Amino acid sequence: MVPHSLFNGIAINLLLPLLGVIYYFYLVYQMKRKQITDQPILSLFFIFLTYGILIIIGLTFIFWQWSGMVLLGGCYLIFIAPVIMMLIIFASWEKRNHSIYHKVIFILANTLLLFAIFTFIFLRIWPTDFFAIS
Repeated sequence: MVPHSLFNGIAINLLLPLLGVIYYFYLVYQMKRKQITDQPILSLFFIFLTYGILIIIGLTFIFWQWSGMVLLGGCYLIFIAPVIMMLIIFASWEKRNHSIYHKVIFILANTLLLFAIFTFIFLRIWPTDFFAIS
């Protein structure tokens, strides 16, 4: 493995998730400090997890090599994330105007669910060899 590839692997698989975890705890701290009512900590966690996996898969596809962990992340995005995003949408519907945190979580959950639906429709209309759908 060449040093450039090693740097890409460390940056994608270690540094990026570490930055995500640090920023997640920073946002949780900000919510506690601002005394936000009914803090969406679990919803925020799943938003960070899902978008983090999406970013890691994209960067791995572009800059590094495919691995089993990326495949597991892809399975999560295909089978589990849409269900979790729907649950977050339903749970945050009435709370979406409580704070900016609630509103952003609601918008991000909707965006990811719409992205999943449009991706599925796109792949059904224009199947490729890479994402072959039979």
